[in-house]
Amino acid sequence: MRSLVSLIFTPPLNLLLNKRKIMLCLLLFTGLFAHAQNNIGNPDFEINSSAPTTYAQTDRAMGWINPMSLSDKIAPISGAGNVYLGVSAVPFDCNSQMYLLQNTSTGLYNVVTSTNPFTFPIIGSPAGYQYNASGFNPSDGYIYAMKTFSNNLLKIDPLGAITDMGAITGLPAVTGTTNYNSGEIDNLGNYYIKPVGSNSSLYKVNISTQTATEIVLNQPTNPSDLAYSVPTGLLYGVGTDGRLFSINPANGNVTFIGTSPGTATFGALFGSSTGEIYGINNAGDFFQFNLTTGARTIISSAPASGNNDGAHCVTAPITFSADLSVTQTDNSTTYTPGTNKVYTVVVTNNGPFGVLNANVLDYVPAGIPNANVSYTAVASAGSSTAVIGTQIGAINDLISLPVNGTVTYTITVAVPALFSGNLVSTVSVSPPANITDANLTNNQATDTNINACTQPGAFDQAGQVSTTGVSSLAGFTGGATGWPANVPNGHVVIESKNKGFVITRVSSSAAIVNPVEGMLIYDIADACVKLYNGTVWNCLAKDCL
Repeated sequence: MRSLVSLIFTPPLNLLLNKRKIMLCLLLFTGLFAHAQNNIGNPDFEINSSAPTTYAQTDRAMGWINPMSLSDKIAPISGAGNVYLGVSAVPFDCNSQMYLLQNTSTGLYNVVTSTNPFTFPIIGSPAGYQYNASGFNPSDGYIYAMKTFSNNLLKIDPLGAITDMGAITGLPAVTGTTNYNSGEIDNLGNYYIKPVGSNSSLYKVNISTQTATEIVLNQPTNPSDLAYSVPTGLLYGVGTDGRLFSINPANGNVTFIGTSPGTATFGALFGSSTGEIYGINNAGDFFQFNLTTGARTIISSAPASGNNDGAHCVTAPITFSADLSVTQTDNSTTYTPGTNKVYTVVVTNNGPFGVLNANVLDYVPAGIPNANVSYTAVASAGSSTAVIGTQIGAINDLISLPVNGTVTYTITVAVPALFSGNLVSTVSVSPPANITDANLTNNQATDTNINACTQPGAFDQAGQVSTTGVSSLAGFTGGATGWPANVPNGHVVIESKNKGFVITRVSSSAAIVNPVEGMLIYDIADACVKLYNGTVWNCLAKDCL
């Protein structure tokens, strides 16, 4: 399709116009071609020379024109004739770009995702009439849509220019209410359109032949748009109640997903090559849908949009950026065997865009049984977690976070009485395939506690004092006749700064004639410090036995 500029050079009658003169003409218009290229971006230049009844030739070159490359391809013209220098738009690129159709005089708009909120600049001018049910055809790179109140197929180029391809055969006869408001094109170029309203009809259109075949659905649906997922091979839509559903185009089976999260109209849906389904809420904002639960997470703010529809090349990914972070603390650097450690883990999305299905992993610390770990999770408003109630063992959670959203985990670890060594807990958060996280330094947090090697005091009754004494030192009550002496809440004083605390050394614990609970000795034979527990002597070990 020729557009934007057409240059006509008319030679005098009976003048032989050879290729050198054509080359001169091309060189004269170099500046205008440069201007045309700047307005299109990547034009397709067309050189067409013709004369009445005797000659016609077309030569095409992508990008910037090089006249010398065409010099041997242009034949002479004899007699009166015209030389046409034209610029025509090439197809859309199949990339992450999304397109929005909106308003009663429908216009084609870019969905600009470089900032949050999105913006929708128009491409070209409004059509002057309404069309809908659009889809991006990856087979030829053009957007196709249905003209409202007709069966006519429209073809849209990157400049917003529209070609009416005529009626599609196989569709119901046109009436005053004929309207197709939901459309999508799959990875094979099949065009699916659905009539407006709650019904069980879906049509599969062959764009090349402009023929339609009806697919009868097993239950009625009423979407405002459709999107296709290449990994699942399914079409997706949102009903008037805001509930997500899928359509299997191979057999017409409709499956409703989850429960309705609330009434909403999504007139523009988009499918990504990696399987994600997105939508623009007519009231505003851009969401991603959870294809398992049907829940939706806000990815970005966006303007309100009406009489709208979405288009995107389903064989290209749609990606966003976000900075996910995680922190973990138990407000301590030590642990005591036989007690509980309680950790607080907070996962945060610092933006600039929302995230659905980030993966949170928190493995059980080494040496701790799975049954000794329990956790709960709380999501902030607009966020979600798969954790329900109290769970046991390691955390492997998929969470969704709008910008500044959080999920907070409370983890309780019951440390075994015989546990020794460092207690190390590590948690991480990973972005899904459609999210780029440029800052990975805050995606993992580790908390390490050392063994405090202490045991809680034991009292026969609350508040009872302990007595302290030295059995061989005169002056204390009991002296050599009783131990410990009756010194309430006493303490041991080390008199030397450089000699340390010396424990009585004996050849063997058997040499202690009258052992008393709480006695400490160094047993030379067993080469260890021993404590008498009232029944037997035990060597002290670093695990605080």
